[in-house]
Amino acid sequence: MTRTFACFLLSISSIVLSQEARLVCPEISFLSMEDGANKIAGGEYDEFFAKLHLREAAAMTGVAPGEKTLQESRVFTRDFFRSAVLDFTEVERAALQVHLDRVIDQFGDIYPLLVHRPWRFLKSRKDLCGGFSFTRDDCIVLSEPTLSNFVKTMRTESMETKNGESLLLHEQMHVLQRARPELFKPLYEDVFHFMSGTVTVHPWIDERQVTNPDGMSDNWVAVTPGENGHTKWHWIGSVLLSDKTMHTMGRDFVGVAVPLQSVDAGYQMVVGSDGKPKFKLLNELSEFTSRLPIRVGWDHPNEVAAYLFTVITHARRDTKLNGRAADVMERAKEWFEKNLKPNSELDEDQRRITTDH
Repeated sequence: MTRTFACFLLSISSIVLSQEARLVCPEISFLSMEDGANKIAGGEYDEFFAKLHLREAAAMTGVAPGEKTLQESRVFTRDFFRSAVLDFTEVERAALQVHLDRVIDQFGDIYPLLVHRPWRFLKSRKDLCGGFSFTRDDCIVLSEPTLSNFVKTMRTESMETKNGESLLLHEQMHVLQRARPELFKPLYEDVFHFMSGTVTVHPWIDERQVTNPDGMSDNWVAVTPGENGHTKWHWIGSVLLSDKTMHTMGRDFVGVAVPLQSVDAGYQMVVGSDGKPKFKLLNELSEFTSRLPIRVGWDHPNEVAAYLFTVITHARRDTKLNGRAADVMERAKEWFEKNLKPNSELDEDQRRITTDH
């Protein structure tokens, strides 16, 4: 008997015992290659693929655009996503179940609205989006290397184990954000100091912007104090600044902050004398980043919430917090505890999700 198969049998036994002891078990499903391919490709029209530009499409697929037109590149990228979906192995299913059991046991009573939602997974090749995890609709996309790590750590209690479970919570948060955007609006506005508004993205930024499947909306404005009591507004996001043909997922992403000015239709980017939007690196907008108790994920409120949630749940502190960041941490913690559990103010659909599975 191989060690992997022995671990698989032990995992199956522990899963059965754990689920028998638990009164509430969320639905957990693993999409087949065919179902996953349909899910990841979206419907007849899909906003994600419709927004892609040549640079980011090449980074996501690892294939240079060549002579493709923009539309041809979008079609190719969608087909690439579809072809990159794989079937789960039994060991991978068992490993994810073991990790999910830990997540459910630790956090199911505290954050049932998140943890007791259905968990749906699809598996991708390692060459899709550089192996990064992301979500599509109500599914979490996990690559071959990520699943390999889950298998390696399913019988251990290590930092890698905690990191894997943080990843599951992070991605499930994106699923909930997509399903219930109105739930998170007070958190983004009152705690993180974003403001909802219509932003006209300048073409120079648009063709360089990295489309985040977990944060599709550009209509969030970072609000910071200015001089003499005036308010400053910035569009923030990740872009591919280099003019080279091929970019690497993650490594070549550059967070930028672009100043905005108010116009009748909302906000537009401030343009310099060269006709390009003015911008600074996001980490240079210290009046914004210093108040957030995270080191990454500044470029969209969905990411701020997901990263901050895993810091809170796993008691990780990257740096000593200043007064503003400590206040955001405490207020966010209170918000998550209050709003990620069912109460009389939640609608019937929310109560059903947290009790039926």
